[in-house]
Amino acid sequence: TAVTLEIITATDNETGALVAKHAFGLAVASPGIRSFVVMGDVFPSALVKYSINELPHTVINGRYHVSGVVADEEVLLRHIARYVNG
Repeated sequence: TAVTLEIITATDNETGALVAKHAFGLAVASPGIRSFVVMGDVFPSALVKYSINELPHTVINGRYHVSGVVADEEVLLRHIARYVNG
């Protein structure tokens, strides 16, 4: 199953860079994972689209949401597995 990770953050949100690092690490390790960073302060429509109240915010395949900091790649993989396994 192909997985798309969208990390929504803001230019002044340092923790968003940490989450993006984990997402990009997974994308480098697996050809089935694509990762994108969306700056919510530059593209506020993303905040509205996903009804985001907390940054950083991770969206898996446009449906599964994780608010706040994702501690490491292992935790992010667990979230992906929950989404894929339904």
